[in-house]
Amino acid sequence: MTMRLAWVNLTFGNANGYGVAGWHMAQATLAAARQSGAVSTSEFALAWDAMVMFGLPQTWPFYPGEMRPDLIWHTMLEVDRLPRGWVEILNRCGLVWAPSTWVKDLFERHGVWKPIVVAGYGIDPNVFWPKRDETRKGGGPMRFGVWVDALRTRKHAEMAVDAWLAAGVPEATLEVKLTDGTAAPFWVDGKGHPHPDIKVFRGEWPPAKVADWLRSLDCLIYLSGGEGFGLMPLEAMACGTPVVCAYNTGMMDYLTPDNAVLVKEHTPEPATTYTARFEFDHEPMQLRPDFDEAVSAIRWTSAERDGDLRAIGARAAADAGRMTWEAAGKRAWDAIAGSRQQVADSMWQVAGSEQPMPAFEREEWWA
Repeated sequence: MTMRLAWVNLTFGNANGYGVAGWHMAQATLAAARQSGAVSTSEFALAWDAMVMFGLPQTWPFYPGEMRPDLIWHTMLEVDRLPRGWVEILNRCGLVWAPSTWVKDLFERHGVWKPIVVAGYGIDPNVFWPKRDETRKGGGPMRFGVWVDALRTRKHAEMAVDAWLAAGVPEATLEVKLTDGTAAPFWVDGKGHPHPDIKVFRGEWPPAKVADWLRSLDCLIYLSGGEGFGLMPLEAMACGTPVVCAYNTGMMDYLTPDNAVLVKEHTPEPATTYTARFEFDHEPMQLRPDFDEAVSAIRWTSAERDGDLRAIGARAAADAGRMTWEAAGKRAWDAIAGSRQQVADSMWQVAGSEQPMPAFEREEWWA
């Protein structure tokens, strides 16, 4: 049976990080399929949404909305509800590929009955490698970082900066990496001038520059309210940089109290960026990390800069270093190959209409 893999972004038309992840995973999965000897190239085809991924060989044309029972469809979401029509779409393909356990549970909870596999993502160890010197140990101002694609999103960049300011870490600086290059500075001091301890970088960076920046930091602050997987914390960890990180959704697959400084308390809040683009039967929610817990976590990193924080960074590098794209591709192919019979069986089933969402406790949806 020929199997065709489609890496599709059902949420937004152009997502650079998602496209990079798709390119790496498609290459790694295809390599694992070839190495297995179980299929030929012609039996395992690849595809993508042209708005998301470019330039990958061994592909077949794919257009959003085209469904076929031999299709392996990868997609994700970061909120607690699926938009109207998603369940019907996913139940028309042969196999659903989810990036994390949380996304798999989200799909199943809404009534997706087709086989779902989880393989996670990875890092490029030739780019995201750990710090190799002790030159920054205990010396100079402590450097914190915040990475975000755009402001006023579930990434909560504003909250991260406010938490850093509230923490009042002595002799510290904060660097904010904004992918959206059009945003104006908005962090000011008491006189309305740009804050002297906060530097903002704008625009796209190549992966090597992102990795160099991450290695230069003493700590990354990442307070996202929802991730299908969450690559940025993993890439920081691979660089040996400790992360003060919201513990929720897809990031729970790789974050632990031993390899990150976790912010565990959250409050649900409306996901307004999604309701502006999609139709939902019920209002979708994302998460808002607890501000006071984030402040306490940042203060703790300062007190433990040369102690437990460095130990967390070392464990983070070791854990993330094992999560390469090559390893993720092998996991993905093993899961896909192991589900071939399920896919074949499901091809004979006809997807019914979208089923009502099973009841569950709203405040427990992220657990």
